[in-house]
Amino acid sequence: MDIVQSRDDQLENLLGAMEELNGELEGVREKELAWAAEREELLSQLKESEIRKDHDAKSNNNNNNHQNSALSLAEREELIQLRSEVAEYEVEFKGLKNQDITIRKLEAKIEQLEKDREHELQTELSKAREELAEVEGRRATEALEREAITSRKVQSLELQLRAERAGREASASQLLAAEDGLGEHEA
Repeated sequence: MDIVQSRDDQLENLLGAMEELNGELEGVREKELAWAAEREELLSQLKESEIRKDHDAKSNNNNNNHQNSALSLAEREELIQLRSEVAEYEVEFKGLKNQDITIRKLEAKIEQLEKDREHELQTELSKAREELAEVEGRRATEALEREAITSRKVQSLELQLRAERAGREASASQLLAAEDGLGEHEA
């Protein structure tokens, strides 16, 4: 029973940890959705920036080479920054996937522990039933033996009683015969 209790305690601890992780996972998933939306926005801005760059480069090809290269430099810096942010979001997203995998593994472990606990309970219950059947069998055998002994004692006592009655009857009839003999003798 100590094993079952320790398994129950382990299971309760794991369930508590799972609930805590699920709470954290929900928060992380909300952040993930927000980051995904922000990522999409950044990617959209990046595409727009590249489109503007191409458009500006075509329209201002001959007019303002110096100004165009300055805008191009600012756009390149923005492009580098956006790509850096997208890379950071992808790293964080991979971390979230790893947490999700860990949670799935913990859920599988809890399920296995529950199955093991159920198996142990069934085994202990089976042992207890066997022990109970054995004890009951011994008790039934002992009761039958006591009944047989009591029955033999009753038969023995009945035989003794019959023998005593027969002896009394014989004594009484001898006494009567002797009294009859005395009475005839006196007469």
